[in-house]
Amino acid sequence: MTTQITIDDILAEPSHTQSRSKRLVKNTMETTTHEVLNFLKKNALTKDNRISGQEIADYFGFDNTATVRKHIRAIRNAPENDLIVASDSQGYWLPSEEEERQGIELMLYKTLSQVETIINMYPRSAMMIHTLAGWAYKKKDKAVQNQTSMKFNGWENGIMNKFAYKYITKKEYK
Repeated sequence: MTTQITIDDILAEPSHTQSRSKRLVKNTMETTTHEVLNFLKKNALTKDNRISGQEIADYFGFDNTATVRKHIRAIRNAPENDLIVASDSQGYWLPSEEEERQGIELMLYKTLSQVETIINMYPRSAMMIHTLAGWAYKKKDKAVQNQTSMKFNGWENGIMNKFAYKYITKKEYK
């Protein structure tokens, strides 16, 4: 005797492919953090349209602006995010290209000044700063002038090696 399977039965039991499947791109942001980012994309483009932390907290129902700062920090630190979230005492926004360039210059000069002050106060900190800078540089993608960079997960190495080997040695891969 056979029993009829309903859609509820199918949805209730996880299939073998669902339990073993992996994301191709690692997603490190929580759902609420994504929602904050999408809110900024829709409402806070350029400095003229900045939104205060309190307005964001009110919109999402957060208890305080510290929660907003936590989500902004997560957006800024997420490896899959290539957007910059700018901020000042009046709010947060996604900067235009010119605003982004000016902001990076300002942060760079401020950071260099602080680094110089720290090293003058505590000379042994120079090695710590050097180590951190080297680690961050190795971790960062280095595609220049808006060139495309590709990230691989590992499964395609055999295919890439097959074709790369052919061009390097000018022989067919065997």
